[in-house]
Amino acid sequence: MKERIMELGERRRVTLVLWMEDGASFEPVQPTWELSKAQETPETGTCEAVPDGARWQLTAEIQPESRGDYRLTYQFGLGTEIIRRSIPIRVV
Repeated sequence: MKERIMELGERRRVTLVLWMEDGASFEPVQPTWELSKAQETPETGTCEAVPDGARWQLTAEIQPESRGDYRLTYQFGLGTEIIRRSIPIRVV
């Protein structure tokens, strides 16, 4: 996924859009997010999950505390599987 760049002090809503390739309906179960930086305790939260037709939008509101490289990871259940998707975040 494409890296997102933020300035220190910004608070942003970052949205991950999900869909099934065959267009089947689904619902992500217990969607959460985690914002992590090397050697620091990650921030975590529950995603806002909004259906959009055959797609779902998972949104996390983040505000990194310092400059550097972070990883925003979304996690959700789908059937018996646990799916994780990550977005690199750079704070300047």
